[in-house]
Formats: sequence, C-alpha cells, structure tokens
Amino acid sequence: MTSRPGSWRNWSGSVRCTPASWERPGDVDAIRELVRQAKRNGRRVRVAGSGHSFSPLVATDDVLVTLDQMHGIISLDSTRREVTVRAGTTLRSLGRDLHAAGFALENLGGVDVQTVAGAISTGTHGSGLGFGSMATQVAGMTLVTGDGSVVEGSVDKDPDLLHAASLALGALGIIVSVTLRVVPAYRLRLQTSRERIARCRERLVEDARAHKHFELFWFPHTEWAQKRILDAAPLDARPRHRARRAVSDAVLENGAVWALSQACRLRPSLAPRVSAIFAAGAPEMSDVDWSHRLLVSPRLVRMEAMEYALPLDEGPAALEDIENALSDLRPPVHVPLGIRFVRGDEVWLSPAYGRDSVYIAAHAFRGMPFESYFQTLERILRARRGRPHWGKWHNLEAPALAQLYPRWSDFQRLRDSFDPDRIFLNDYLEKLLGVGAGVRTASS
Repeated sequence: MTSRPGSWRNWSGSVRCTPASWERPGDVDAIRELVRQAKRNGRRVRVAGSGHSFSPLVATDDVLVTLDQMHGIISLDSTRREVTVRAGTTLRSLGRDLHAAGFALENLGGVDVQTVAGAISTGTHGSGLGFGSMATQVAGMTLVTGDGSVVEGSVDKDPDLLHAASLALGALGIIVSVTLRVVPAYRLRLQTSRERIARCRERLVEDARAHKHFELFWFPHTEWAQKRILDAAPLDARPRHRARRAVSDAVLENGAVWALSQACRLRPSLAPRVSAIFAAGAPEMSDVDWSHRLLVSPRLVRMEAMEYALPLDEGPAALEDIENALSDLRPPVHVPLGIRFVRGDEVWLSPAYGRDSVYIAAHAFRGMPFESYFQTLERILRARRGRPHWGKWHNLEAPALAQLYPRWSDFQRLRDSFDPDRIFLNDYLEKLLGVGAGVRTASS
C-alpha cells in the first residue's frame, strides 16, 4: 500500500517508511539478482505484502520489494489436492480461482486481501479448533536466501525446514512460490446470535469444540457478546441472504462503526454508550454460502490491533480478568474484542505451537489513544502464558520471546545459515530476534 511515490504505509497508517529504492521483480531470476546486488552493496531488503500487519515488520529506509508482479496459480494438482501459487497472489483472487476449479482453502482468516506469502509469514489464522494457522496449510515452498540461492522445502522431504520457513517473518529469505493443501469446494451455514458474556465464558471451550468454525465478539462495558458459528452445509444448499449480509457488512457494521467511532474519538466518554449500541444492534441472522465468501468479511474501518494466543483452557479466566480490568480503564473503549480458536501445530514460530489455543484480539479506532489499553491487556494475557501475534502490536523482544518458543534457538541457527549477512532484517526484527549488533539471547 503506497501513500505517495517513494513512500510506503501499512493499512492502518501507523507504520510508514521511505525506502531508498523499490523493486518489483517479475520472476525468481530477478529476485536472485536483486539479493546478490544487495549483498555486494551492503544493502538490506524487506518485502511488503498488502500492508495488513500492524507491527513494523516491513519498515525500511533501504530496499523494499513488492511481489505484485508475481501472482496467480502456477499449478493445481487435483489428485494430491495441492495448489502452487506465486508468492504475491492475494487470498481473495486465489479463493475465486480455486472455486472456479472446484476447490477451496481449508480455512481463511477474517479478511482475504493479504498476499499468500504475507499471510503465512505473519501467522494469519481463522477460527476453528480443527484448523491451524494459514502456515499449517503449506505443503511446500520455494525461497531465495541471503546469497541468492534458491531453496525448496516440502512436507515430504524436509518437514523441519517447512515448519521453520512457513512462518518466518521474512527473516529467512524472499518467498517465491507456495504450495498449499486444498479441499473440494464446500458450503457453510452461518448463524449469528447474541448471548450474555457470562454464559459464553462458561461454554467457551465447549462451543469451540462443538462447531467447525466458532468465534465470539464481546462488547466491552456491556454484558453482551455475539456468537458467530459456521458449520458444514449441503453442497446444494442455496445462499439465502447474500444481499442482506452485504448490506449489513458494508453499511450497517462498517458504516455505523465508523460514524460512532468518530464520535468516541471526539468525546471518549461516549465509549460505553457506543459499545452498548453496538451490542444492541449486533445482527442475528443465518445464511448459507461458499466457504471463501462466508469466512471473510470487509474491513473498511481503520483500526489498530493487538492479539495474543493463550492455551485453550486459559480462555475463560482471561476473559474474566479483562472484564474486570476494563471496568476501571480510562479512557474507556468501545470496539468489540474478538475471541477465536486455533489448533495446536508444529510450526516453530507459531503462537499456537504445541497447544490448542484461544486468540484474544483487541482493536482501537485509528486516531484514538490505544497504548494504555493494549498494555493493560498485554499484562493480563502474558500472565496466562500468552504469545503475541507477530503481525500485531506488542512490546515483547527477544529475551522474553525466547522463553515462549521451544524451537527459538533452532530458528536462530537456521536464520544465521540462510542469511548470515542479515540482509533480510530491519531495526525492528533485530530487536525482535535478538541479532542486532552481535546481540544474542541466552537461548540462542
């Protein structure tokens, strides 16, 4: 996402940079050459996707690469149920193309504007205890390392490499292509309803296990939450309320959220009242549609975001802790908290590594103060063994992160071998990974 020639900003507008140069390679040979040139000239390289990360993973004053010239399906193997795509392909375009061929991704996050490479590299996830993050759908990948070499990994030949490289924050190299597992196209039945948050807390784990996809939105300073459930529907079931859902998403939800959020920005004391309005107006509806349509919804209102993944059984207590903390928070907040669920996995830097997880996400309307709010929640979530979402706001650096990830040292060694000259780092990643100016954590 560019704001003017020569500059770059993320979706929320909170991360901005002015690279010394932009590169738009069209194939793997062009990527190899720009990496080799960067190595010769002592330059650093970062890759930008669609700008939907809230942390400064991309920000650089050196070389910024965009892969918008490298998009589309390379091959679709219907027997193995695998699709190989160029790294700059967006999830939205991939979903449409797969659907036309009779297939779908097994799961998606709440938005689909991200590139495939960006989504897997930052830990993008949907909701459903039967599914891991997007990185767990990776069956193979090709990337260019710090000396311009091409490395290929697959779940059959080198699963450890894949578990490291499929969620690597861009620190191992530039992803060229990704092979993803796919499933036959399928329909889902959506049901949304309102329920008291106390009851939702009691049934949190039970509901998560009972449904294919389950997520919860709690309206702060109220006793109400919205449940969003998606379960399998027959292939011949027809969409029922697609137009109504589109109006709800685009006009009622996004439009009303923007207008009332603007009021809260000008007068923060309105936040509890606005949250109550959101709770009262939360749509209760049902619908049937294809998965790539129902799993996502438009996000038109610019927000800042923080999200942590906790062990599944910590969810109910963490939500109660948050309710208690927010009752005294000043200024109050009005944007719903999102609660989603992800299956444990073996991806080295996945927040869900080794444990089924509940993800708790907080948002703040752009232009409103959020640091105190996010810091309050971060203390609560860290106390319950939380791990931060890499693409969202958090305060953790290498010493703390090393204690949260059992394969942290293994990842550091692989990073050193793939990029010994640290071409693919920026200032933020140096602190995050603990490799700046020769710094190493105790576990590295």
